[in-house]
Order: sequence, then C-alpha cells, then structure tokens
Amino acid sequence: MKYKIEEDKRQVARSFFLKSIEDKRAINKCIREGGNLNKVIDERKVKFSAPI
Repeated sequence: MKYKIEEDKRQVARSFFLKSIEDKRAINKCIREGGNLNKVIDERKVKFSAPI
C-alpha cells in the first residue's frame, strides 16, 4: 500500500513538470509569432511570480 502512494506522488510530480514545460513552449511560441500572450496565459491558467 505504501508503495502505491509513493508511485502516485511521483506521477503527480511528473505530470506537473510536463505541464510546466508545455506551458513554457506555448508562451515562447506565442512570443515568437507575435500572438496574444494574455490569451495564452488565460487559456492555460499560468501563474507568474511577477505581473506581466
């Protein structure tokens, strides 16, 4: 049982890490193409430590 809980925690951490990388790629693509950055941020529900 203990092993199952640890495996779930690893899966959550892995999926969070992958989501953050996908968000970073989407933001970089938006900046390169001159898209609406606020729209991308709202769609992906990205939080920044400093306001844009």
